[in-house]
Amino acid sequence: MKAQAQELLQILQRDLAAYDSMLPSLPEVAVRVRTLTADPECTIQQLEQEIAKDAVMAARLVKVANSAALLRGQPLTSLRQAITNLGINLVRSLVTQLGILQSMQGRSDSPHMRDFVTNGMHISALCHSLASKQPHLDPELASLGGLLHDIGKLPLRTFLAKRAELAPGARYQLEQLLHPTVGAMMLQRW
Repeated sequence: MKAQAQELLQILQRDLAAYDSMLPSLPEVAVRVRTLTADPECTIQQLEQEIAKDAVMAARLVKVANSAALLRGQPLTSLRQAITNLGINLVRSLVTQLGILQSMQGRSDSPHMRDFVTNGMHISALCHSLASKQPHLDPELASLGGLLHDIGKLPLRTFLAKRAELAPGARYQLEQLLHPTVGAMMLQRW
């Protein structure tokens, strides 16, 4: 099985460019926010202007900031309030996560994809909760890791489904064996 897995992985690596259409791409706003927040001189005003370019992202960020887990006092009504309340690091992480979910939900026409997104959000919340109890861990980074923990399964399932010579049980085993490596390949491409 491992030899077959390595052979299939080599084929997938070679053909990864052809599978770009299957890979959820990180939305432009998330890329721009990550670039902007990497600059230590980044201001809340700059961040607000960049996020406001994507109305859906801005609305989701305000909604998240108003969630019961994060709300501190009065409900927030503006993007600037949400960014100020959450802080630049959490905003960067949330915009990345929301962007990934947004790109996946564009493909959520199947029950499998809906389950995939729901599971990713559940694991993300658990990772954030666990990491927030440990002073040496970054809860936002842990949350992002939880969201992306199975990301390699997306292109791998499509790739393996096209391999008619594989029995369903073998496809499942190969998916379990290869999805971490394929996920790492995807993250490197991002």
